[in-house]
Amino acid sequence: MSSTTKTYTCPTCNSLVKGNQNSVGCSICGMFYHIKCVNVTTEQHNFLYKNRNNKMFSFKCPTCIKKPTRNVDANSDVAGSSRSVAVLNEADICDKVFDSMQKELDDYKLCLQNQFETFMLKMKDVVKKLREDLDVSVQRMEESVRDCRTVIGQLEHTLQEREIENDILTRRLNRSNVIINGLPDGIKMLREPVMKIASLCGIDIRPSDINHCCYISKGKSILVKFNSVYLRDGLMASYQRRRNPLLLCEVTGVSVRSRVYLNDHHNRAASKLMYLCRKLWRCKKIRKFKLLSADNPKALVMLPDGKEDEFDVRRCADMLENDTQPVAYSQQSSGNSDES
Repeated sequence: MSSTTKTYTCPTCNSLVKGNQNSVGCSICGMFYHIKCVNVTTEQHNFLYKNRNNKMFSFKCPTCIKKPTRNVDANSDVAGSSRSVAVLNEADICDKVFDSMQKELDDYKLCLQNQFETFMLKMKDVVKKLREDLDVSVQRMEESVRDCRTVIGQLEHTLQEREIENDILTRRLNRSNVIINGLPDGIKMLREPVMKIASLCGIDIRPSDINHCCYISKGKSILVKFNSVYLRDGLMASYQRRRNPLLLCEVTGVSVRSRVYLNDHHNRAASKLMYLCRKLWRCKKIRKFKLLSADNPKALVMLPDGKEDEFDVRRCADMLENDTQPVAYSQQSSGNSDES
């Protein structure tokens, strides 16, 4: 298009169109024009030159646009030659480029849509398989949790049985023991105040009747282990029958009139029950209480209305958690409810 061996006359300027000049040829009349004579820019000329083999693009000269009939002159022999350049005017080029781009865009959208549908189908299969696997895993986990709960229940039951057995054995081991509260710490010869307490309770004991004496609970209490359960039970029965409280001044000879208490050496469960009963007594929710069984601890409790009932550890704990105001009363509790 830009290099020709022949020369032609430009109908606009009537000048020769030389082979080394940029020119465009009309697809209808076959006449060649200088690009500046028909207002074709260099960019348009370059575009047409690059697409010279594309029949979609053609150029119509201003004369042929006004007269759509075919006009052939002396230069018409070059209309079908290979040197003819198919050029469009600017509006036609833009429309065809837009249509081509629109078609490519539609094809691209269709391709993306097909790929997206394929991807969604694959994802649905993946999600379905994941849900199936998750359901199976959840079922296995639920089964494992149920098995664990069963094992835990069995272990708790076994532990409760072992705790009961341990409490019973502890009670048997402590059967001959007495806990004394109220004596000062630092006493070197503990057997002497123990024998004095027994004498005040009307029981005659000798040093050989005492197996062991020691401080416990950081010096707050004294543990006395007797060689004879019979002797120990006699001392506790005599102490509980006393009408007057046992005073420290009677035991040690000091001028302090604080009380001295003798208590059973309870196992863990009985100690907890006694602790709860004392709290209920201090809160005036019960009037008095008495331990009935130390192996399987239960307490006979007198309620504020005068009724008696048997309480275990759980029932005492539930009563402590109850916010109901207790009934006021003025009677003192029995000997078994004395604070240690």
